[in-house]
Amino acid sequence: MSRSRSQSGYNPAAEFENALESWARLTNGMIRDSVRMGQPFVDAYFKGVSSFTPGVRKVSSRCCEIPETDCPPRCVCELNWDVCQGDVAKGTLDISNTGKQAVNFKLDASDFVSDQDDSGVAPVINPSNFSLASGETKKIAISVQVGKGFDANERYTSEIKVAGRYEQCVQLSLYVRRRVTPHCKVEHGEIPRRTVAHHWYDHFQCEELCFEPVLQRATPTPGKPAATVVTAGKEALTSASERVSSRSKRSKKE
Repeated sequence: MSRSRSQSGYNPAAEFENALESWARLTNGMIRDSVRMGQPFVDAYFKGVSSFTPGVRKVSSRCCEIPETDCPPRCVCELNWDVCQGDVAKGTLDISNTGKQAVNFKLDASDFVSDQDDSGVAPVINPSNFSLASGETKKIAISVQVGKGFDANERYTSEIKVAGRYEQCVQLSLYVRRRVTPHCKVEHGEIPRRTVAHHWYDHFQCEELCFEPVLQRATPTPGKPAATVVTAGKEALTSASERVSSRSKRSKKE
């Protein structure tokens, strides 16, 4: 019987191989379907976890999410000045060693530059080289002389590199204004007068001085007492005579 099957082309090894391949395809398909069906539950789980850890960023993948954290910025702060030509811009900077070991620091600054100009002037740093023990803080003085190398109405920027265990930086911004001396003009002539209307039964109007005359003392002559001169007295007398004249004219008309 086995001889007749062998003669008809039956191969047990090939049949077993075909069956094993079919089983593998079926198993892989079931695994893919299971993962596809379970993915929404996995996403929902990690979404719930992320709501309790807002500072942790997630990287999405097909099967899972890996939490990651961001690096701090290289430039940690900025100093801003608004000055005039000829001024000295001053500021301070605190550097703290938050590590567990002592650190040697070195500070270097670049020249102030604008979009159109290079001033050729760098800020003065004092001190620029120092060492800090663990937990120690150092106050650094920053200054820059705003001289002829700076153009008015321009914004200049510079950068201070802080090199310790690694490199950080501080941004500097300097806006230069044109120096302007406040000025106003005073015109002083005769004492201004205003027209005053009286009641209807007076039938006249008059003028009076807007300001009181200033009493001035004449330059004294040796051996003679100083005389008091009333400035604008002429205007006051003229105003009085005009009032009398106006009243008399209206009386004649009536």
